[in-house]
Amino acid sequence: MAGGGILLMQLEHILSFQLIGLERYTLGDDSIGRSLVQTQRFFDRRSRDIVDESDENFSDAVLAYITKPDVTNEEIGLVENSGPNGFFTESIRPTLFLLRGLLARGVLGFVFGRKRWRVNYGLDTSRTPPTRLAVPYRAKDMPTSRSEFSHPNVVILLTLLCYYYGGLTDDHLFASFAHLLDTNQRDVEFQTWIQGAPKLPPTFRQLEGINLKDRAQCKSLVFPALRFNKRVVNYFLSHIVFPKEMKEFPHKLSASGWDIGKIKDYPTTAFSRTSNSQALLPLDVTYLDLPNQQHTNALVLDYLLQAENSVAFLPAGDLARTWLNMHTTESTRGVVFLNDSDEIVVLNREGFVEPLQTSAFANQLETCLVFLDEAHTRGTDLRLPQDYRAAVTLGANVTKDRLVQACIRMRKLGKGQTVVFCVTEEIRTKILESRPATREGAEVSVSDVLHWSICETFSENLGETSLAREWALEFLEDEAQDLESRYRPRKASAAALSTLASSSNPRNNLIANRCLQFEELEFHGSTLQEEQERELSPEIQQERQVQRPPAVDPVEHHIHPDMRTFVSTGVVEPCSEAYMPAFTVFSSIRTATSLDVSQLGGKRDLLVTADFARTVKKAGASNVSDANVVDCVMVVSPHEAQQLYPHICQSSTVVLHVYKPRWNVGFRSLDHLQFFTIPSLPEPRVVRPSLLTQLNLFAGQLACDFLGLASTKADGRCTLAADGFILQASDEAQGTLLAPRISPVPFLKEIMKIRKNSEGIGRTHVGSMLDGVFLTLSDFAAL
Repeated sequence: MAGGGILLMQLEHILSFQLIGLERYTLGDDSIGRSLVQTQRFFDRRSRDIVDESDENFSDAVLAYITKPDVTNEEIGLVENSGPNGFFTESIRPTLFLLRGLLARGVLGFVFGRKRWRVNYGLDTSRTPPTRLAVPYRAKDMPTSRSEFSHPNVVILLTLLCYYYGGLTDDHLFASFAHLLDTNQRDVEFQTWIQGAPKLPPTFRQLEGINLKDRAQCKSLVFPALRFNKRVVNYFLSHIVFPKEMKEFPHKLSASGWDIGKIKDYPTTAFSRTSNSQALLPLDVTYLDLPNQQHTNALVLDYLLQAENSVAFLPAGDLARTWLNMHTTESTRGVVFLNDSDEIVVLNREGFVEPLQTSAFANQLETCLVFLDEAHTRGTDLRLPQDYRAAVTLGANVTKDRLVQACIRMRKLGKGQTVVFCVTEEIRTKILESRPATREGAEVSVSDVLHWSICETFSENLGETSLAREWALEFLEDEAQDLESRYRPRKASAAALSTLASSSNPRNNLIANRCLQFEELEFHGSTLQEEQERELSPEIQQERQVQRPPAVDPVEHHIHPDMRTFVSTGVVEPCSEAYMPAFTVFSSIRTATSLDVSQLGGKRDLLVTADFARTVKKAGASNVSDANVVDCVMVVSPHEAQQLYPHICQSSTVVLHVYKPRWNVGFRSLDHLQFFTIPSLPEPRVVRPSLLTQLNLFAGQLACDFLGLASTKADGRCTLAADGFILQASDEAQGTLLAPRISPVPFLKEIMKIRKNSEGIGRTHVGSMLDGVFLTLSDFAAL
């Protein structure tokens, strides 16, 4: 220490040393423990740390950023203040915000933990207007008539789960194949499909072997192997469903149940089943706890706690076997249930279904079995015999209110009628987890069931209270939000409550006081539970007017004299206006503002002529979407090639090459520049790899052998940015032939988008590398 020494240590050694002193204390070795702790404190006070490979050592900061709902300013700074070449780059931000939304904001937890397929959500094929997105369900297999989920990522995830669980129909698969056949990447994409379809017959493992016109063959032999294939489902949703049906508007005017409870000239009277939800009532609505009704909630619970009520554990296999083997007795003559029109009907032994009230069973319910599902346990009133016993099956997220409403269908409960709660293994586990520690080891009882339902009620109230706060405060809401606006860290909920509490508006104070009644209130997940009904067509009358691109005049072709000199001599004039570095053609696009595009052009060894670069007369802002498509030749325009053809044939220094970018691994590569030359060459010329790389990038080639990004993970010889850009490398480890000073990934993505008319390139070599995927030898097996 006196000589300013340096300790070279691994991160694991430092952390282990911090713990070993505490471990010595716990083992009773106080002397060694005290010495180690004092040494650690000395290092904390008298030393400074220099951390190498900080992106790895500070990975806990990234983990906290994407998993903690409320991050501190220091934790935010560790991730976001990492400099232009650090982790928080433009290409990484959307992924980072999305991960934070899925994890820290609880989107994944909400979708998997609070929603059940075909119970809380599913598909609705009968809805008008039709939709192929997931919609809310009122009960099992009973979709709502008009409502939809409000949060876009909840819609996307629930829709994915619907098709993962239910599979694709024949019409969905025909639509997917029709779309696939119209793309350039059909062969590559189809190969990814069959990787997850081991049961697909070998005859149909090539796209050419599938005849969509033979619908019977497709339905019987091809589609069964692809119906539940995750890659096919993802393709169908990402290319057909989501682009068409996922929609958001800049703003929305919202109204909720709170608007019904506003103060008017005459009082509004409302009825509630229980007092459990009084904390969710609008501010102007007062709950009247009438003295003669105060005992009813406790009375129902007392009825359920009576000794004759019990709990039965039903394994799924035993339940199915029991129902299959059940035989009705002669005293049972019919079954009462509610049909699809919510009418109470009865089914007799002859199989005839008729309304209960007009049947012979209206006054003979003692001869009938009664089946009520969750959707019909409210408002259904049947006079059942006094000795009846009800089996109440319990599912996830059953609150006390819903449980009591189901049980109270037995109007004489506690006075002869009884119930038995039937639970599955999943629900039994949740009941055991929620009950007090004093009940550990005991059999599940009715009191445990009631305790669990009360806990579920509290959890539901927590979520709905934060949602009610949004209803109370918001009227005009921003609907269309990017990932940064929706998920970037914001103020903690405590700060939001303190702002409301200190507001001069007394109604804001009331909202804050009500929220403070609940501990651990989370506002960031409130919108996940929101459902909405859109009102669009009744208010909108529109006449569609298609705005086409403005007409432009073509630039007249012109051959600069320096081009004729170049063809004759092969000499490039340094300051000539006849040609320019190739990548300067794209200097006007948005992503080029932060990148010096001349860095990608080497030492002026890849040039384009002025006639090639200028295609139309531009009256306004520059637009590169009308750039000459690199299809036949490079460097010169087709007009120049035609006019200079006689001179090129006689030239001994210039050769005209035919070139086309490779957009599919099924195409042969032409970047060797030997496909067709004018004049013909007795032996191939050697072209520098760096020049070919520039040519391929400029033309938008999507399948290539090399790109100026890292091809392997970082080692001790180089430093990589989060998008794979090589920040620093030793001479022997130089991982790129091109050497821009900042990451060219956003710029290259924009070029490929222009060259491919906005089509996806995710299945190509370049598309994978620009997304940060390292390619292996197997990716080039088809080259």
